[in-house]
Amino acid sequence: CLEQVFALLGQDNNEPAQAAAMKILRGAGMTSKQGQMTEADRQQVGQQVQKYVNEETLSAKPDLFTEALQAVQTLRLTGAADQLFRTMAKVDPASEAAEAIANTLGRAFIDTSTDAATAASEDILKRLAEAVGDPERRAVAVAAIGLVSAPNLARLRTCLEALVAQGPDPLSFEVAVHIVRDLYQREDFIAKHGAQPANVENWQRALAADKENYDTFIAAKEWLIEWQPKIQRATDDPADVRRCRQRVRQEIERFEAWVQPSSDVAVPLGLNIQQVKTLKQQFSTYKYTLDKATIF
Repeated sequence: CLEQVFALLGQDNNEPAQAAAMKILRGAGMTSKQGQMTEADRQQVGQQVQKYVNEETLSAKPDLFTEALQAVQTLRLTGAADQLFRTMAKVDPASEAAEAIANTLGRAFIDTSTDAATAASEDILKRLAEAVGDPERRAVAVAAIGLVSAPNLARLRTCLEALVAQGPDPLSFEVAVHIVRDLYQREDFIAKHGAQPANVENWQRALAADKENYDTFIAAKEWLIEWQPKIQRATDDPADVRRCRQRVRQEIERFEAWVQPSSDVAVPLGLNIQQVKTLKQQFSTYKYTLDKATIF
């Protein structure tokens, strides 16, 4: 089916056929041989479709651009992301194309249903944060971030920092307030530091103050994801087992201190107590495995 669709798309002098092919692609709910479309499928098909969501197609064949972008949205074809990040710099921020790109990146591409989808979503947020720093892409990137509805993605905090770094820019600050108030549900932070663009320096200082702890949490989480599958048994390198065991003990002690009612370490903005407790429990579970594997 895919071969037939891309054969139609290859008819460059037949725009109706190309648009029809995109409708087929979008409506068929394309699946892999295993059934449900995998993240690898979304990457592969998206890379084949991405040339139809560029500036040239938008200018010469706007209907095809629209159909292609709708297919990218509907099937979450993350392989088209590279092109979308290039195209966003070329469109009028007030145009329908800009709105559609923002919807694709900030809504359609954000999915936390599986570990693979979550990792892809984190990458999109990281790139949106980078785009906020680019004047040509800022407006679309800010609009996309404003559509994100997944508060537990780590890179949302990266987006927040990028927004606040724009100073008293009204649109950027409005989205920053939305993230803190509606996604993080931290009205206390807003009450303390202000809700107007003129208060942005207060926000910058507050984010800088707890950035070290936030980065520490993210680094610990990423370390666990990397090392837990590697070191599991007594047959693994004894030195690695011991090093992992030492790191795990340090992290358990650190996060135990964070969650104590009497702690003087505030949980960083973008995290909550339950997330810290969950990570601590994951380290405790890994410690049990390492204790059994340690060779004295």
